[in-house]
Amino acid sequence: MTRAALSDAANDELGAAITAPKPADPTAAPWAYLGPIHYLIRREIEFIVYLDDDLALEWSTNDDEHKIKDQTKFNQLISESAVLETTPCDRFERQVIRDFRRLVGEGVVLALDNDYVGAAKVLQSARFFIVARSEEKSRCWYLTSSIVASAPFALIVTVLWAWRQTLAQVLGEGAFWLILTTSAGAIGALFSVILRSGKM
Repeated sequence: MTRAALSDAANDELGAAITAPKPADPTAAPWAYLGPIHYLIRREIEFIVYLDDDLALEWSTNDDEHKIKDQTKFNQLISESAVLETTPCDRFERQVIRDFRRLVGEGVVLALDNDYVGAAKVLQSARFFIVARSEEKSRCWYLTSSIVASAPFALIVTVLWAWRQTLAQVLGEGAFWLILTTSAGAIGALFSVILRSGKM
């Protein structure tokens, strides 16, 4: 066989390998009946865990294949995951909700895989995650409210200082400085809130 013939044969084999259909995933068959899956967390022949289009955590088992080693521990972990999943998340961005529910789902995966210690650790991490995001959101709301409340005082200080000579004569020296220092105090309180916001 010539070099050209060998080259043609190699190219034919390579082309056949590229165009050959990939073998079907054997873990997909048992779950063909399920609805839309937004995010697949884990799919095995024994079980599947995923988020649906509403980011609700869903899981199911193949009773013929899946065996639970410790029913009591499994039930405790699944109950804990259900409680965690119902944590109010409507105020968060969709990405944060997905990350949180995904963490809870990873805990369910480990519970279904009979790794009860690992499942408990992951569910604890999910709890820490949502608490941290809640604290961040609370700080943001607190800071925004403080800025809105201080905005009128900032305007008053600006106006008083811009026309201080005229307003001092109109209001009187005592009243002018009283209003100015009170308004400036409110702005100072805002700066204090900003400086402390990282420690709240």
